[in-house]
Amino acid sequence: MASIDKLGEGRGYKVRWREGTKARSKTVATFAEARTLRAAIEGGASPERVEPVERVEPSPGPLVEAAPSWDHALLKYLEECSVSCRPGTVRGRAYELAKFAGWAEERGVGPLDVRAPVLVAFFEHLKASPGRGGAPRQLITVTTTARIAEAFAKWIAGAADDYGWPAPRGLRKVRLPRVQRAMTRAPTLGQVEAMIAELAARALAAPSVGAVSAYRIAVVQRWTGARVGEVAAARWRDLDLVRREWVIPRSKTQQGRAVPLHPELVERLKTWCPEPGALLVGGHVEATGRGRRLAQAWAEAGVERELWELRTSHAIRRAVRTALAAAGVPDELRDVLLGHGRGVIDRYEDLRALWPRLEAAVEALGADSPLVSWRVSSAV
Repeated sequence: MASIDKLGEGRGYKVRWREGTKARSKTVATFAEARTLRAAIEGGASPERVEPVERVEPSPGPLVEAAPSWDHALLKYLEECSVSCRPGTVRGRAYELAKFAGWAEERGVGPLDVRAPVLVAFFEHLKASPGRGGAPRQLITVTTTARIAEAFAKWIAGAADDYGWPAPRGLRKVRLPRVQRAMTRAPTLGQVEAMIAELAARALAAPSVGAVSAYRIAVVQRWTGARVGEVAAARWRDLDLVRREWVIPRSKTQQGRAVPLHPELVERLKTWCPEPGALLVGGHVEATGRGRRLAQAWAEAGVERELWELRTSHAIRRAVRTALAAAGVPDELRDVLLGHGRGVIDRYEDLRALWPRLEAAVEALGADSPLVSWRVSSAV
């Protein structure tokens, strides 16, 4: 696969790809040339043999198009975004920019007319108006939307020449308030298990794929500290319950790792009817539904809202890391266990040589634990 990056300030586009273990790149003048080069690379052709695309220089007068409409400008922007961004990212930008375009059109502002005062006015409008649910928007949401609008304005200033649009004036960076998230305490493992007990009670009272999956994700996170995406994507073939080992093929950091399994977790997993090709948690569950179930369980367990409100699932991961720190597990081992990038230990030491120390770290997660979840949720 090859990717295309816009360099800005009329410097063209850089195409990046890999040949074996080597990273390669080539800079071309126009987006059309970049797309042709990318298609050739993905088709197996040599980049040196790709014929350059003849560029037609726009001349003043009739060849210069009129200012684009909002729909046309946004379509071109999202087409370029789709080259280097994930589909979910493109959909999110499309939603936020549609909001910005509607607001701008009502005020007679075109795509080429966006300046710093316009973005500041849009920011203030978002702060003053309620969101879809009628509640005031959080500051981080307002800032993120304004930054997406600012990125579009900077893009159109650099892309106008490529599409033959009248060149807009430059855009200086807009100063928006920095969002500072207050540091909060982490839950204890006892509080996590009380929350898991509430999830188990709900799954028993009203069984469903979503309820069972949310419960199982929380259980595995409590004993491993793994990311929610890693647990949700895990399959039974990735686990060896005899050797008490879970192999995570790939994670957020693009690196795989192996995680020791606590004996208490192994005993629980044996009751979940393992099937080699099936998902560990029983089925797919949407993030929105899982977050709602976790929020309800945290609240019903009586855990202070500040400990879990920002990220209901990540609070479990923070509880595990805090418990490991309290047990005296070194930072380097905690990073390896929780997959916090490739630290010095991960790069220079054999992971198998560290295995006894990792197993000892996982054993600390069961010390002085009330194990509420196992007694209450034996039938889930």
